[in-house]
Amino acid sequence: MLQTAGAQDEEEEHAEEDCPELVPIETKQGEEEEKPGPGAKIPVTIITGYLGN
Repeated sequence: MLQTAGAQDEEEEHAEEDCPELVPIETKQGEEEEKPGPGAKIPVTIITGYLGN
């Protein structure tokens, strides 16, 4: 199926809207140098349910 350039740009913009920008987390200076162990805390966001129309 052929798409016009305008339709393709619109899809790319919509795809960008669906993905939020990553936000860097602040870490202590000493933490960056240390290797994470098995008990390291990793921030996680859990989204449940249906996200759509």
